[in-house]
Amino acid sequence: MPSIPSGIATVLLTGRYIRPDGTPLTGTLTFEPPNTLTFPSADVIGVGAATAQLDESGAFTVSLIATDAPGGSPSSWTYIVVERLHQATGRTYHIALPSATPVVDLADIAPTDPAGGEYVVVTGPAGKDGSQIYRGTGAPSADLGVAGDYYVDDTAGDSILYGPRTSSGWPSTGILLSGVRTVNGKTGDVTLTAADVQAVPLDGSAAAHGVTDWINVKRLGAKGDNSTDDLAAIQGAIDTAYAAGGGTVYVPYGAYRISNSIVLKPGVTLKGSHSPTWPFRFPQPLCTIRPTSSFAGEAAISILGKDAPGAASSTVNQGNVRVMDLELDGSAMSGNSVSGIHAQGEALDVALSRVTIKYFTHNGIHSNVGSGAVAPHDWQMDNVVCYNNAGYGFSMSLTDGYIRDCVASSNGLDGWLLGPFGSLVVTGCQALWNNGYGFNVSGGSQVGNLAFIGPLTDRNGKDGIHLGASSGSGSPPIVITSAALNRDGKNGGAGGGGYAGLAISGCANPVIINGLTVNVGTDDTGAGSPSPQYGVSLTNSNAYVQLNGGYAHGVTAGISDDGTTTVLRRFNLDEASGPRDTPTFAYGNGVAVSGLGLALPAAATAPATPTTGAIIYGGTSRAVVKNASGLNGTVPVGALGKTSTTTVSNSTTETVLHTLTIPGSDASAGSVYAIKAMGTLDWTTGSPTATVRVRMGGVSGPIIASTTITCPATAGTSAPWIVEGDVVCISTGTSGTWRGSVKGLFGFPTQTTGIGTASSAVTQSTTVTADLVVTVQWSAASASNTLRCDTGHAMRNR
Repeated sequence: MPSIPSGIATVLLTGRYIRPDGTPLTGTLTFEPPNTLTFPSADVIGVGAATAQLDESGAFTVSLIATDAPGGSPSSWTYIVVERLHQATGRTYHIALPSATPVVDLADIAPTDPAGGEYVVVTGPAGKDGSQIYRGTGAPSADLGVAGDYYVDDTAGDSILYGPRTSSGWPSTGILLSGVRTVNGKTGDVTLTAADVQAVPLDGSAAAHGVTDWINVKRLGAKGDNSTDDLAAIQGAIDTAYAAGGGTVYVPYGAYRISNSIVLKPGVTLKGSHSPTWPFRFPQPLCTIRPTSSFAGEAAISILGKDAPGAASSTVNQGNVRVMDLELDGSAMSGNSVSGIHAQGEALDVALSRVTIKYFTHNGIHSNVGSGAVAPHDWQMDNVVCYNNAGYGFSMSLTDGYIRDCVASSNGLDGWLLGPFGSLVVTGCQALWNNGYGFNVSGGSQVGNLAFIGPLTDRNGKDGIHLGASSGSGSPPIVITSAALNRDGKNGGAGGGGYAGLAISGCANPVIINGLTVNVGTDDTGAGSPSPQYGVSLTNSNAYVQLNGGYAHGVTAGISDDGTTTVLRRFNLDEASGPRDTPTFAYGNGVAVSGLGLALPAAATAPATPTTGAIIYGGTSRAVVKNASGLNGTVPVGALGKTSTTTVSNSTTETVLHTLTIPGSDASAGSVYAIKAMGTLDWTTGSPTATVRVRMGGVSGPIIASTTITCPATAGTSAPWIVEGDVVCISTGTSGTWRGSVKGLFGFPTQTTGIGTASSAVTQSTTVTADLVVTVQWSAASASNTLRCDTGHAMRNR
């Protein structure tokens, strides 16, 4: 058992957690002191937190250092208590454990009312007596009180404060407390009214007094005590500001309960004092609106366009509102389908800034079209967080908007569901640990571009970014730049499922991706299978996809393409598969550049003739150039250079000098394969001959062409020779036909040229791999009859 050194004051803290039916809870409690505690007299430094585990009855006991332990530094502090309970909402709050109370039960000191703050008052030892304030008429007598005391002279109409008394006695004069003697040059007793200083009366009737810029909801009766229904006060403040032409409704520190939707009205800003940007990590100052358990509305805050059900009968747009620095908390509800914010119809000119929406039973933010089939538009959102809502974080039909630095985390469905959209820019937004897709762009007729700049995803259940079906051809482009997609496709921890970092499926919009990165990984703890299965997935007949640069890593493959995308272009996109730490790299189909290497896909159809200049495109295993006259040329590919010497001597056996392997389906009608070989030869007397042949299908295949070297009668040595020829594919298929020609140049004492004889067309299938070979055969065996092939090459020219 851990023990605290003797001499350091401790407190034994106990407690028990049960459900309302008596079932014990399970979990832990963590008690966090300041970063470092020192006890010089005990030679001890305390660092870190203490953790207590609930036992089978839901109880715990832990001995902790007293928060005012003598000799400690700091000398007075509090513990941060973090409750981590299974299947129950935990809390974070502060407690003090003074040494004067050696045994404490947590139930006696833990807060039950969050509106009361996170610090708990614990009675400590009595302090020293403070100063006294005496009252009377006339000046204080010399023997009254001690040093540090005060005295108030209550003479009618002229209250005067004397003090503090010193060891020498009372001051001879005091400070006048009642009445104002001089205001802007006026003397005598002056009484000021609210109207004199243009102040708002305490009754909150700002409009009646011409002051509407700033209305505090507490002035209209809101309590913010986490108990009172403050709907009437908040709505009254909004209505008052709207009636006066607009203004700011201020929601100060507190927890405000509401029983129905707050309806925002044009020209009104609803502003709180603080909003937590990471509500799942750190305790935050409390400024929150909380629907009650019997909440009757569809959203905590409602923004109605002119064509939305329940909107005022007016042609005036019902948007033009702002929500700032607020938290919306739906944790008290159960079973309702309630969103944090709902906008419907033509609600335009809306701004949301520094707003956190959590624990709602439907969506965090939900916007959709009204009866006029017009979506909300002209919105701006920044630093909005949707956390742990039962539905979507952001479910938005939206046009003409700008969304910046917003986060969807741990929501029950997709982090973001966008569509229909139009002229929408989404910058620096994140989708983290949502059960569905991170970003899901799907459905509806799109009326303007969608641009993602720097989206970030992590460990979403399905695809990190999913671009789905959209209606109509000629839809505007979707552009995604600098996307960082990490560990998506969690799929309940199983991975797989066909999910990808980026999935494009049945998208009619042109899609341009610039600077994509997709990484594979597991949970932070290492739990779960690695995901995503694919870095990029392309399925279901997308219209046009362009992938420009980046890194796509999937467990199974970097890119999965079902081949149905109408136009797919790729530039400098590296692929990887396998584990995160030891990936296997590959280049897929499409244009890929690595260093000075360029890979071109085979064109489905030859491109049109250019009007000027020339174009280069991928043929079958070759690069084809077409000029403005429509003439095709082929960049030589499939070349094989000979780097070793082949010597044929003292034998009449036909021997291969050089080979070009032609892959199956490589040739097309008109394809030309060129072969050249050169070297030296020696011969004896008797005019021996060396026959050079070109065969299709190896040394036993049919002869396409041949030429014969007839040596002079006189023996010779090291005579140079060169043989070159062309082989042309006449027709393709399993009975493909070929023709060829060959000629030789022989450097005997007098140079001679041999024109080869060409055979009739030979048959050789073009659908299987075949060897095109150059061979030589001596007419007589002699050690002196030697032919050496020193160099040469074979290549496809067209």
